[in-house]
Amino acid sequence: MLTPDEQAEFLAAIQSVRRVAVRQLAEKPYPANIMRIVPQIQHGIDDLFAQSNMVGKEIACRAGCSFCCHVRVEAKQPEIDYIAHQLKQLPVAELAHIVEHMRIGLAEKQRLAATEPLQRPPCVLLENQQCMIYENRPAVCRKGHSIDAQQCADGTPTIPQHLDIILKAEALMQGVAAAYEDAKLPSISLDFTSALYKTLRS
Repeated sequence: MLTPDEQAEFLAAIQSVRRVAVRQLAEKPYPANIMRIVPQIQHGIDDLFAQSNMVGKEIACRAGCSFCCHVRVEAKQPEIDYIAHQLKQLPVAELAHIVEHMRIGLAEKQRLAATEPLQRPPCVLLENQQCMIYENRPAVCRKGHSIDAQQCADGTPTIPQHLDIILKAEALMQGVAAAYEDAKLPSISLDFTSALYKTLRS
């Protein structure tokens, strides 16, 4: 629970991001305008973790640790369009492998939803417990973290995280989401992997 002062600071941060994002989105038409703003938000979240490491706030997440990659991930269409654009710069064979891997995974996910609805299948972008698009993963995945990997492995209902990182990352994400609405851009939250697959094939 946030104190009134913390809540006020959080809301002010959202509005500050919103104002900057609205101005940047107005500089160019869609989709050219998102080619600047989306990586700014992604890198901004990455910087929060870099700063955290510098002051000794250890993050337990490591390559091959994919406990959090079994939950539904949502993203806005502008970010999905940006990620799809980045992935389309990959060598043809590499992109084809990713798309085919997604096709198989999404089909399996749909099958499980019909036959074993309580199952939590892994993200369709996981291969050998590694994210296939790690450098281009969405902001919500960049924000997720744990300070105790054992609790993740044990499946505890609440994962210990650094509240200051979560709040700052949320302010970035919510501020940009509000700017999308102001700019009349697609702002509905979509299932990330399904929407990315559809966008990559369009």
